[in-house]
Amino acid sequence: MLILASGSPRRRELIQKITKDFRVVVPNVDEGILHLPPNDLPGEESKMKAYAVKALFPDEEVLACDTIVVLDGKVLGKPKDEKDARLSSRDTPISEKGRKSHAPSLPKCISTN
Repeated sequence: MLILASGSPRRRELIQKITKDFRVVVPNVDEGILHLPPNDLPGEESKMKAYAVKALFPDEEVLACDTIVVLDGKVLGKPKDEKDARLSSRDTPISEKGRKSHAPSLPKCISTN
């Protein structure tokens, strides 16, 4: 059985479109410990998540993903709550917030078997 190493409702929704035979295990990792260039961060965070869950379920396939948003050269953290998420959502362009530029990174996924 596939294990999705993510607490993201959107990732769960996407995986459900492919298969119903999976379960969710939220990895217990500190994403703030890595201090890497933005292009390297999602891949390394995905690896941390995948390895943390794989250690608990060594015989299962694990899929871990991570996406970041870079704004004015700074990596934005995860939203604190629903209001914070709406402030950085597609509904309100970041450019309207007086910011110069932003770039969501491509999501990085790691699968272990």
